[in-house]
Amino acid sequence: MLVVALSAVALMTAGVFLWPSPPSSDSPPLGPGATDGLSRYAQARSIGEYRLVLQTSTLPWAYCLAVADGGRVAVGGNGHIGVGTLAEWGNSLMLRRSEWVVPVQTLAVPALFEERSSGGRVLSLAFDTDGTLFVGLSGGIVVQGEDVPWKVFFERSGSQIVNIVVTDEMIFAADAASRVVLCLDRDGNLVREIDGRAGEDEADSAGFVLPSPHWGMAMGADGLLRIANPGRRQVEAWTVDGHREFVWGRRGPGVGEFSGCCNPAALAVLDDGRIITAEKGELLTVTAYHPDGPQAGTMGQVARVVAGPDRFRMADGAVSLAVMPDGTVLVLQTPGGVLSVFEPPRDAGILPASGEENR
Repeated sequence: MLVVALSAVALMTAGVFLWPSPPSSDSPPLGPGATDGLSRYAQARSIGEYRLVLQTSTLPWAYCLAVADGGRVAVGGNGHIGVGTLAEWGNSLMLRRSEWVVPVQTLAVPALFEERSSGGRVLSLAFDTDGTLFVGLSGGIVVQGEDVPWKVFFERSGSQIVNIVVTDEMIFAADAASRVVLCLDRDGNLVREIDGRAGEDEADSAGFVLPSPHWGMAMGADGLLRIANPGRRQVEAWTVDGHREFVWGRRGPGVGEFSGCCNPAALAVLDDGRIITAEKGELLTVTAYHPDGPQAGTMGQVARVVAGPDRFRMADGAVSLAVMPDGTVLVLQTPGGVLSVFEPPRDAGILPASGEENR
């Protein structure tokens, strides 16, 4: 592990800070909507958090991140992308240099769309299983594989591709400008759009509500696409054919609820079915939920808190989320570029469910 190899003195010199693990607690998880008077900070600690092993503020240019199957980490920002292992990123951060440092690979994103200058922002990143990197931009998606030059994968004028999910059969792209999820085949052809309209009542006919361009999306092992509907403070499960299967989540200030104008802002699905969400704003919280679905019986129930608000050095801002193959959670806050790495506890199995379902 990176932190074991680096001394505390070197980390502090590099502008990287190690925080001690929170005290362990045998208290059972609090149910969603807990009303015992505890603040979200105290609730998070009572449930038990992941261990914060690395935190830095040396990436002011960064905006989004992604993790490949082999553990490589890509961080995208203003016109450039860095790709390397977590250890390589750590070495680069320790050198306290503003320019890129080998062995982190530097990729200069070309201006392939007329509406985008070479200094434009990389909005989203995703890896294919073969290491091909998909990059979401204003105007479409570009890709680069090993020893393969950049090429346009998909183009749509005016689009804002803020999230990409890559599967063996399809590519899903969240377009915040039109508030739809674009379902593309492997050649970049548009197959269908998911607009979030799942019924005739006023709420369901509104589709996805996006007060801000931060839009979480991830594919589950069950083949259902989890899509955040942040304006409605909920997570929705959709088939690849565009049918909504179920919904969970509700607004509130407690752990297991979504606060602010529009959350969750980011999400991931683990192999065991747990859902990890990240909320932006003043109550920035990263939470692991039990597997969802009507058959699971634990929909919307908190399994563990990855990190409560007091684990972050910035009190506000947006967030990008990625998970390493071993379950380590990476959280990037913007603006400011604070990268935090949270390691699951040794007993990181799913805790017993408790409380009502959060629907």
